[in-house]
Amino acid sequence: MSLPDFFFALDLSDQSQAERMMNDVIASILRHAGYDAKASADIGGELRRALADGVTQGGHHCDVKFQAHDGTLSMSILFDRGSAWHAKRRLP
Repeated sequence: MSLPDFFFALDLSDQSQAERMMNDVIASILRHAGYDAKASADIGGELRRALADGVTQGGHHCDVKFQAHDGTLSMSILFDRGSAWHAKRRLP
């Protein structure tokens, strides 16, 4: 049975202060999407690096989006300073 489509978004006023919360959110979403522990660690690591890179480049406010649709998980992070990160992964 396949996972139903979903959309989850966060508007973070200061990502530099939300690291612990984002670790929990990322883990929960990837678990809900059905990824195993190794895939979750790999994808979660990419997301955390992208968030840290955005802060390093001077961004703090950011929009984080996850969308599962048609067998694919799309993820994006858009910072107020213009930096962006996007990735897509096949759902398990």
